[in-house]
Amino acid sequence: MVLDAFDRYLTLRRHASVHTREGYLRDLSQWFAFLNEEGKQWHEATPAEVEAYINFLMEYGLGHRSIRRRLAAMRTFYRFQLRAGAIDASPVPPRIGPKASRKLPTVLTVEEVESMMKVWDLSTPLGERNRTILEVLYSCGLRVSELCQLQRTHLFFKEGLMRITGKGRKERIIPLGTVVKRRLIDYWKHIRPRFPERPHSAPYVFVNRRGSPLSRVAVFHIVKEAAERAQVRKNVSPHTLRHTFATHLLEGGADLRAIQALLGHASLTTTEIYAHVSRQMLKETLETYHPFGRYAQSRK
Repeated sequence: MVLDAFDRYLTLRRHASVHTREGYLRDLSQWFAFLNEEGKQWHEATPAEVEAYINFLMEYGLGHRSIRRRLAAMRTFYRFQLRAGAIDASPVPPRIGPKASRKLPTVLTVEEVESMMKVWDLSTPLGERNRTILEVLYSCGLRVSELCQLQRTHLFFKEGLMRITGKGRKERIIPLGTVVKRRLIDYWKHIRPRFPERPHSAPYVFVNRRGSPLSRVAVFHIVKEAAERAQVRKNVSPHTLRHTFATHLLEGGADLRAIQALLGHASLTTTEIYAHVSRQMLKETLETYHPFGRYAQSRK
């Protein structure tokens, strides 16, 4: 087994401790499981899969230190395979990974989101599907895994609601805005039937061109392509649209606890860190609610 050979390398050549070896093997097993869900083996991975994996880990709340540790295990493993001649190049770039100093994720402007939605050719089923995916991510704040698992029985068009099962199998209800509700109804009635029908994927809202359920990496590519076509000069992923959803709600005056419920955060502290507050909003809050701020306003 490939991990057995790597474990022997860590023991005999790297003189790694039992703790280090167990940690590396555990991290690699989880990486292999992620790839398996995408229909790939370890030697077929590309930098795109690695980047999607990083975003997947960030989505599920892993800290920068934990993610960088996993990347260290992956780098060591692929260097070992490279020296052994099993692969031609490592899929793990030397400098990829979250920066420990980076406190706030990327946020898009409304104009950037709209420009990304407009890049698709709506005369094709794939263009309609991709546009709908972007609208759902931005309008509902879903995690990419939640989007991929979305089924028709989770949508209640009459009531204007969506039922989501998130982390820890916790359910939450998300209201559907008028725009995204209309698009989802039109997509399900007129676009989804144009994709190949497969028994195992019939209930799923989003499928690929072969009719199989859409993977996380596929959604990652769709969002990346939209940003590139729209010439958005930011590092954009599906998680960026979730964060932008929360940010725009907060800047629009939404209550932090309401945003917590919509995102499915167990702790309000997570939401406070996650939801980026613009400097202008902080300035206005200070001037409105702090005694000296109110005094300054009254003196104008």
